[in-house]
Amino acid sequence: MGTGDLPQNSDRAQEFMELYSVHQRRLYYYIVTLCANADDANDVLGETNLAAWEHFDQFEPGTNFFAWIRQIARHRVLIHRRGQFRDTLVLEPHVLEQVAERLGDEGVVNTAIRDALEACMSKLGVSDRTLIQQRYTCGSSVKSLATDLGRSPNALSKSLGRIRGRLYDCIRSVLARDERGGE
Repeated sequence: MGTGDLPQNSDRAQEFMELYSVHQRRLYYYIVTLCANADDANDVLGETNLAAWEHFDQFEPGTNFFAWIRQIARHRVLIHRRGQFRDTLVLEPHVLEQVAERLGDEGVVNTAIRDALEACMSKLGVSDRTLIQQRYTCGSSVKSLATDLGRSPNALSKSLGRIRGRLYDCIRSVLARDERGGE
């Protein structure tokens, strides 16, 4: 069944709209935590909606609609990330999968963590921020990045570990401050 195969007034179209409207906000929050920014999330949401509509005949009534559409969204995020510009901070696909699994299991999206990460990234020096972006953009390996930068993989790994540690500490600090009410 393709896009044009579901009449607007059919029972199946009504079922899709009812299920989608119940899960729309949760789906958006799920997608936004996996994307670099809200614009990307909106693009992926649109692509997910279209794909879900086109493949709704594959959804089995009575099963978990959110789990079904979440799989479509996860696939669309991965496709979208492959086409992103190199200057955007991108998680490696296996890390993205782990995040997606955890979000799917918990069903809770915490945008505070994303906001804290963005704030902490902006506090890094230019060279550290650039190094982190190069490492996590399009999944550049430590070995290939070290070669490109003329450094040893071991030295680069230590630098990345130090920067990640600073980011982790900063994120924890920002989240703790937010929990205390911004003291």
